[in-house]
Amino acid sequence: MNNTLEFVTVKLNKMLEIEQFDNEMFEFYIALLKEKYNFEIQLIDFEFYNEEKLRKAQTEKRKGMELHDFEYTANCRELEKMCLKCLETKSEWKIEKSVFLPEPGRNLLNSLIPVYFYYCHFGNAKNDGLVKKLIENEVNH
Repeated sequence: MNNTLEFVTVKLNKMLEIEQFDNEMFEFYIALLKEKYNFEIQLIDFEFYNEEKLRKAQTEKRKGMELHDFEYTANCRELEKMCLKCLETKSEWKIEKSVFLPEPGRNLLNSLIPVYFYYCHFGNAKNDGLVKKLIENEVNH
């Protein structure tokens, strides 16, 4: 079996749209990424941290400031920062649909620096909901 990083990435991306999703094969590829390449799996939820959420966070932040509710304002500011970061990443990486990809520009040979393998979730692939749950479970363990 071909276990190159490129092969595994292609297989995971195909699993986003496949009719018969194979949980065992999915878990095999995720384990392979962790064991062979020492990747940390990360979820970027572009479906949640989007332009609409950004506008709402900015509006709510202003309301919180007017009401002198500093805790609420701080929470809105954090949501605003996350949305801005996600929108910047989306633009920089030029992605518009759910995709798996290794961290751009990282040297896989330097094992001292954590290397990330991203699941960029947009909610627009056939198996996005299932994959998001599996990745969230993986990240939380």
